[in-house]
Amino acid sequence: MKMKTQIDSIDWQDIAAYLENHQIEFNALALNQIMSRHSDSLSKCQLYSKLRLAEEIFLETHNLRNINNIALCGGWVGVMISAILSVAKTNGVFPKKTKRIHSFDLDEDAIEIAKTLFKNEESFKVKNSVDDIYKLNYSNYDLIINPITEHIQDIDQWLDLIPKGKMLAMTNTNFTEPEDHINIKDNMNDFCSTVEQSIKVYKKITLEFPIYERYILIGEKIRSRTRNI
Repeated sequence: MKMKTQIDSIDWQDIAAYLENHQIEFNALALNQIMSRHSDSLSKCQLYSKLRLAEEIFLETHNLRNINNIALCGGWVGVMISAILSVAKTNGVFPKKTKRIHSFDLDEDAIEIAKTLFKNEESFKVKNSVDDIYKLNYSNYDLIINPITEHIQDIDQWLDLIPKGKMLAMTNTNFTEPEDHINIKDNMNDFCSTVEQSIKVYKKITLEFPIYERYILIGEKIRSRTRNI
């Protein structure tokens, strides 16, 4: 039986109510830097999307059971990590010694802000580094999160780097306005068709915002285009 897409239609009131009940914490210094240099990362739809992705990851992995090392592709200024930490704390997950999040981004300024944001984080071991996600070794990670597939040129090429059996959480969008959205998808079916040869999808959710849609896929890497790795 073909898996159905969960479709959530969300208006501005829904977003406001959700964000009121799902608080993301930012220290004052990092927040000031984000507001002055990367304020678009704090838009309501951005915050909602990342919190929902974090929640769905927790549901699918049973509160990160058996997930110790997380790779985050395109971590930017740290909002996705903040969403994961917020949901973790809501679910009572405080594994100081075992859970690690390693975030990668090409934007050096964004990474410096993220380092400031998580300088004193105690609930997870957080590392932020300037790296190209096409040049990483993903073999030591239990979960790979990529919330920026609309920003990368070739999703299949990136997926070929992921070893078979790894858990994956990915998002895309049909939002055409930002110039760096170079690989958007028209709808969930379009997104699925891009990755279906490589991933066994466990969950797919469409978030219908008032101005665009965001697509969430969670699954397992099963094969590469040319070989199993």
